[in-house]
Amino acid sequence: GVDPRGHRARAAGAPRRAPRRVLGALWPQGAGGLGEMIVVGLSLNDVDMILKGAIPAALLAIAVELGFEALERGLLKNRF
Repeated sequence: GVDPRGHRARAAGAPRRAPRRVLGALWPQGAGGLGEMIVVGLSLNDVDMILKGAIPAALLAIAVELGFEALERGLLKNRF
């Protein structure tokens, strides 16, 4: 069996935590962030500002997804 605190168990939990970390980068915070640009753009009805936050946020989400897909392929390749 696999130790629940072993390497494979940690790797399996990583994709579930990733959306929270990406959301942390987007959520409006005192230090700023992409989410702040989106929220302020919405409140000011400023499409350019919304897009300045939304486009990088979408690219970040895609990059994280592709990274996890590559990681998963690498882990599964070594497993079989």
